[in-house]
Amino acid sequence: MKSLFRITIAGLTLATTFSLAHAQTVTFANFQQIGLTKPFEFINSGVSSNFTTTTLPVNFQFLIPNGSGSMNTNIPANLTITSVQSATATTDGFSITQRLQSVQMTFVGTGAITGNLLTVINSTGSLGGAVGALTGTLAETDNGAQQIVTYSSAYLDFSATTQRNYSITVDPMDTPLGITASYLTGFRADATGQFAANIMIPEPSTLLLLGIGALGMLIRRR
Repeated sequence: MKSLFRITIAGLTLATTFSLAHAQTVTFANFQQIGLTKPFEFINSGVSSNFTTTTLPVNFQFLIPNGSGSMNTNIPANLTITSVQSATATTDGFSITQRLQSVQMTFVGTGAITGNLLTVINSTGSLGGAVGALTGTLAETDNGAQQIVTYSSAYLDFSATTQRNYSITVDPMDTPLGITASYLTGFRADATGQFAANIMIPEPSTLLLLGIGALGMLIRRR
């Protein structure tokens, strides 16, 4: 019995000493617009560019457990997205890219679930695609240090995350991707998107050690 108790203490000590968890990127939410309109506008005025929407009805889904209990269920919501240009567009002859700054998105529940489903605040995005294509993407992945992508939500806790990213696909566009006056040409498009964050996942070895420790404590108590 004493030996088992020593193993228990050793297991708990090891579980505490070594890394208890590792960061794993998990897609935690996505959205799809409702209707057949093309509300995603990219406007090129010849001196600057803006990516914006009016308030847009979407179906929003949480893909992991959350405070609303609505995992994998469509939640009616309104989406608003705005941004401004950060630099001129660049091309290698095959693809076009333009950085955007101050990208902001808000998803507000409009059905049985209300409130801030997700807000993306002051991120930097890369808008682009293949030259002449009718499909483009707006995406950003945090480098783990600058925390470019910032999320907030009434239903999810992001305090333990270390990296966050999003990817929005705009398809089909009214205007093929091209460059006018050093900026991407304007377009209107439908869109879908997904959001991810690094969350802390317990290591399998840690779970095993904790399980051994708990079993030993239970046996000793008896």
